[in-house]
Amino acid sequence: MLPARHPVPARPHVGLGVKLALAAASIVLTAAAAETITRVWGSALPVFLIPSPTNCMRRSALLGVDFRPECTGVMNGAPFRTNALGLRGPEVVDDDRMRILAAGDSCTFGWAVRESQAYPARLERVLDQHAGTHRFQVINAGVPGYTSYQGLVYLRERGLALQPKLVLIDYGFNDTSRTGDIQQQLARAPLTTPFLVLDDTLIDYSRFYRWLRWQAGAKEDDGTLPARVSAEQYGRNLRAMIQAARAAGANVVVLSFWSRIGPQQNDYREALNAATEDTDTPVVWYRGPKLDLVHPTIEGYGIFTDSIAAQLMESGFVQPAGSAQNAT
Repeated sequence: MLPARHPVPARPHVGLGVKLALAAASIVLTAAAAETITRVWGSALPVFLIPSPTNCMRRSALLGVDFRPECTGVMNGAPFRTNALGLRGPEVVDDDRMRILAAGDSCTFGWAVRESQAYPARLERVLDQHAGTHRFQVINAGVPGYTSYQGLVYLRERGLALQPKLVLIDYGFNDTSRTGDIQQQLARAPLTTPFLVLDDTLIDYSRFYRWLRWQAGAKEDDGTLPARVSAEQYGRNLRAMIQAARAAGANVVVLSFWSRIGPQQNDYREALNAATEDTDTPVVWYRGPKLDLVHPTIEGYGIFTDSIAAQLMESGFVQPAGSAQNAT
């Protein structure tokens, strides 16, 4: 007689919720393993110029990015502070000093140098020395990564509201980057900003995600995307900034920090020359030592500041000490 067989329990049913949980756990474990490998054995990863808790930057629907007001941070190893307007430097004071607005990109902001070493702070000291103490207030409105289009938007929406008597304009190098039309990107900002904030957070906290973004960016930056600002639009943006500043009662000087860039930027140099010649606007070219392709050294900032001050007095925009008043 055969022994009795005990019934085999049926395999328990695995519901959809359990399957999703297992899949999620698998993804989390895989991501955790990838993150660990990247942190332990991964090579040095690039630094993305994006908002993070340490650099005081934030996403802006108007300008793409700007600085958080009244913040202390570090940018490329150099400490800095922002005032109540979200600009690098001390508070903007309403007094009888001549107000000079330095609008530009990282070269105006002061890349890898302290606040006192960037040209806006230096220029205030030099003008006080040569044209009269406490007669000038130079406002540093430089933001790393800004194009001429962002400069135009900033000037119209915020900069000219400060009622400067003189505007210094420094844009151009970032316009040439082939990462897509900045005007179109800003037009989509109300829809894309939440996703960009998430992207910024993941890049900041995950080395593995940063590596993925680096690889994806390398594939995108293959020359197929348009420049952030075309050479033709760059020229139009410069003219529009010059005209807007003059309409508001300010004199204008254009600054250029990228005179030694390769021949692929010739169209941009020609656009700058045409815009300033057509509008009879003085230009000061930076020709001193550089940290890299475009950013001045500390010593270079000092040399350039003297050149700017000389141009301002030669143009009559700033009167030497002892004159009745500054030109307006």
